[in-house]
Amino acid sequence: MNGIFQTYSVFYNVYALFLISIVIMLIPLFYYADIENRYAKAYDNVLCAYIVIVATVLFGFRGWNIGTDTAAYLKMYAQMETVSHLSTAWSKSSPVPVKDLGFTTLLYYATRLMSPRAFVALTAFLFVFPLYLAVNKMATINKALMLFGFVCFFNFTSLGINVIRQGLSLSFIILSFTYTQKGGIKNTLIFIILAVLGVSFHLSGIIIVVMFLITKVVRGNIVYYIILALAFILAYMKLGLINLPVIGPLIELDDRADAYAAGLGSQPPSGLQMSKLVFHSAVIIWSSYNLNILNNKYYSHIYRLFIALTAFYFLCLNMSYSDRFGVMSWMLSPILVGYPLVNYKNIVKYPTLYLIGQYLIFMLYSFYIYVMIKPYLK
Repeated sequence: MNGIFQTYSVFYNVYALFLISIVIMLIPLFYYADIENRYAKAYDNVLCAYIVIVATVLFGFRGWNIGTDTAAYLKMYAQMETVSHLSTAWSKSSPVPVKDLGFTTLLYYATRLMSPRAFVALTAFLFVFPLYLAVNKMATINKALMLFGFVCFFNFTSLGINVIRQGLSLSFIILSFTYTQKGGIKNTLIFIILAVLGVSFHLSGIIIVVMFLITKVVRGNIVYYIILALAFILAYMKLGLINLPVIGPLIELDDRADAYAAGLGSQPPSGLQMSKLVFHSAVIIWSSYNLNILNNKYYSHIYRLFIALTAFYFLCLNMSYSDRFGVMSWMLSPILVGYPLVNYKNIVKYPTLYLIGQYLIFMLYSFYIYVMIKPYLK
């Protein structure tokens, strides 16, 4: 089965209509929450289900030619069919080039239990559904609003059809973070399990997990402001990780990492772009305004994590595939923007204009998606 959405034009036009439909359906939710001061729980749940189902169908039933990695994953599926034992799939002799333990295991059992189309649909579901679960853990009202923040986020489609393993990794890691909102052994164990699972899908996930743990211990915002300023200066001077003491020599020990750090990969370095600089600055300014109003430890932690990951991204701007490091901070922006308005005790602290302002920001995300995919709408 080649898929329902067989061309880029069809896929992105349907995705644009999907976003427009969510914008329209969010209006009653805002009306109930802000004008009538009540939560339309049943309507919110239906809207969340609509977002999860449609996003899963769009990603899961795309054409085989949509997404640069789709053909590669189909090839890996065929290669895994020739592997007779899971231990072989994990070994260096495996014909499958991907060695991430979690993804390799998922692919191995998928080739035994389902078709290639079902496997692609499963990866789409495993990308979208954990984000809904994360929203459900963070929000008590207006859950569809924050979920909309993710699906209209400008890099969301890329994670769903291109860098699929990283998308899976980030979804499970973000879900793991939500279990740190409350203490307890059970929540800690779930956090560890989900974080390890996320890293097992894509090794780059270890960066955001380590940063999360560091920012939980080191809590002074001024420290991160200084680090971010230094990272920006280095990026402006076209310096990065490879130029840092200790880190640079370690990167040079691995030929592949050294090549990427030197910008010699198939995807050239993005460099310091004004659009990305404005985006990061806007999220930080918006979130800093919320810090004192919310007085929420979890929100403050995500704020510090966003700044730390932004600094790390700036140090990677001269590397190949630099956007793959940027997306780790970008995926936190829907939380920082949406968190103030998805909880009863928070929403009463904000005026109607603030609610409308956030709505416009999410719509701007949607417009950013349109600008990025416009070349395909022909």
